[in-house]
Amino acid sequence: MGSTEPTVHELAKRCRDITEANGFQVPDWETNFVHKTAYALTELDEAVDYVAAVTGSGDDPLEEELADTAIRILDLLGGIWGDKWCSRVEKRRPHSTRTSPYQPIQVLVWPIVGHLCKCLEAYRHENQREAQQRLELALLETFRVADLVGCNLTEEIVKKCVKNEGRPKLHGKSRNEG
Repeated sequence: MGSTEPTVHELAKRCRDITEANGFQVPDWETNFVHKTAYALTELDEAVDYVAAVTGSGDDPLEEELADTAIRILDLLGGIWGDKWCSRVEKRRPHSTRTSPYQPIQVLVWPIVGHLCKCLEAYRHENQREAQQRLELALLETFRVADLVGCNLTEEIVKKCVKNEGRPKLHGKSRNEG
């Protein structure tokens, strides 16, 4: 029985292709790695701000912000290393079950932030392998958080890709912003 959901590698390629088609720089180690990683952190900040601002309305942009975070990370991984992904993953502590996964959202996203910050530290020390591993762990954590809050992240990423594909080139930003 075949699956209709795209693989993570297919999502990374799609995110990278959309980035390029919309006129933004495809991420690379030498020119924009730090900026692109910071954008992923910005998406997490938007998710936290959303949860702090609302108590539960019908439309839930938390899913979209988690998708944006994953898209930023997938774009980085796809743009920098193409299909050469790391195969080593650290042992993870099993997560605890929470009665309300949105309480507090900061606790849920903190491991993602931690991996992205360690990724930037590895970049600073020119340790590309460690930076790549941290990006992959950040992506895994993003999927874990999405699962905890009942979000089908793959579906949300595909929806956001469709939205991004329909945007005009650079959609109002200068070349060096994206």
